[in-house]
Amino acid sequence: MKKLLAITNHFNPSPEVPLIFAETPKGMEIHSSFWNQLLYFYDGKNKHTLFFETNKKPNDLTPLDKYDGLYIRSDGPVDNDTMSIVLREAERRNIPKLGFHPYVGGSRIGSKADTMHFCNTNLDMLFPMSFFGKYTMIEKYFDTIVKKIGLPFVCKPNNLSKGRGVSLIHSKKELKKYFSEILEEYGTKKSYFLAQKYIKNKGDVRVLVIGKKTHAIRRYTEAKDEFRNNVSLGGETQKITISTETKKLMKKIVKKLNLDFAGIDYIEYGKKQIFLEVNRTPGLTGVSGAHNKNMFKETMDYIYKKIK
Repeated sequence: MKKLLAITNHFNPSPEVPLIFAETPKGMEIHSSFWNQLLYFYDGKNKHTLFFETNKKPNDLTPLDKYDGLYIRSDGPVDNDTMSIVLREAERRNIPKLGFHPYVGGSRIGSKADTMHFCNTNLDMLFPMSFFGKYTMIEKYFDTIVKKIGLPFVCKPNNLSKGRGVSLIHSKKELKKYFSEILEEYGTKKSYFLAQKYIKNKGDVRVLVIGKKTHAIRRYTEAKDEFRNNVSLGGETQKITISTETKKLMKKIVKKLNLDFAGIDYIEYGKKQIFLEVNRTPGLTGVSGAHNKNMFKETMDYIYKKIK
């Protein structure tokens, strides 16, 4: 019996995680834990041990080396030191790591702005014209930003997902109100933002990559007062076919970012692809529905093959 340790986030856990785990095949057992349910022990010499509380042993500790694989999700804030130690210890023990990988070539790739910078400088991917900084700086230099990217512009917290906190800004007064509401709802940890040029569109493309397989959909919204196309916010989906060249690019992006799974979003702007985001913990519901295929099972089958 293969044992998989699945570490997810206790803060705002994704409702899709249980749907993935429900597809666990015979011959594999999943032990679930949260990032805040571990103890790290160093013996003062050269032995390091990570212990986890899990759903199988809620009041006991199980060492990391009892597992055959590690499935990682980060659907919210995670202490960087915690994640670094877990990933290094798994690597030292040759335990396969699947899911969210924040490190590429020794460098940590963080949230939206960091991913955008990495993808543009390493893969020549084009993104909307953007400013990134703490909310105080974006507010202070509002006029400078408007001169460059115009009004309205899109403002989004640097480390939220599924369209949460994304807004279309039409004035400085509206920006101040927006910052006040976001900081009140999510706290000061969400104080860094991206301000991006707004590009009108009739929907964006989401390409779900699972291993070497790609599944594409067009996401769009028909709501009059909504510009976000996210499925989690009620967006519609349509199965589409992408070119062989685009498929190769999607796989290249995933390989460069050292990922097993990704949701890559872009807008077709003339003959160009303007990328919006590379989501390293992508939602599966919209693609499953549009393709009439169980992406939760496909994800779990991929994990199982990797740890066999």
